Amino acid sequence: MGKTNLQSNGTIRGVDAEAHTVSAVIAAPGVARDGAMINPDGWDFSAYLRNPIVLFAHDVSKLPVGRCVDLQNVNGSLIATAEFDMENEQAAELFNSISRGFLRGTSVRWNPTRTSVKRVNGKDVLYFEAQELLEWSFTPLPVDPNALVIRSADGDELNIADFADANTAAVEAATNDVLTSESKATEAAKVAEAASARLSRIMSVASLLAANDCS
Repeated sequence: MGKTNLQSNGTIRGVDAEAHTVSAVIAAPGVARDGAMINPDGWDFSAYLRNPIVLFAHDVSKLPVGRCVDLQNVNGSLIATAEFDMENEQAAELFNSISRGFLRGTSVRWNPTRTSVKRVNGKDVLYFEAQELLEWSFTPLPVDPNALVIRSADGDELNIADFADANTAAVEAATNDVLTSESKATEAAKVAEAASARLSRIMSVASLLAANDCS
């Protein structure tokens, strides 16, 4: 399926200075500028919740800046709360920057597991029906919650054609598999029928020979 490991942007909602927590909208519903749409009920959190890390700028080479202590789907928006590791110098600096309003961006990384194309307001829209949450991060990227842009993990804007072509190819492959299976089954049936006919002829000859021997 084309590119996987995608990202989309969100925004910070609130900060608790005493608990060192930050709540944020990490993914919102709606059609993106690049013509894609995420099913808000299609999120799979199962793997993520076993290790609910929160990073800075998706940097997996460094320790997490915190852990996700709450994650909810509220009216189609993913609302998450991160508890910061204040003994981590980078995390403490990041929390201070967020608290003072210098950083307000978040970004969620995910893998699409099922896609389709839907017609929305007269336009074809790439629809992510199901997706697996990998991690989410605080980022310095510009944020526009009303104009969601879905990007690949390397920062490129999503090429919908990649997924549309991959989706079509997957359907064609599945169809070819079915046709191939049906063709093989037909050939096998023909072979079995021919073998049965040969066996019948052999048995008939054997019966005639036995009858001749008796006479």
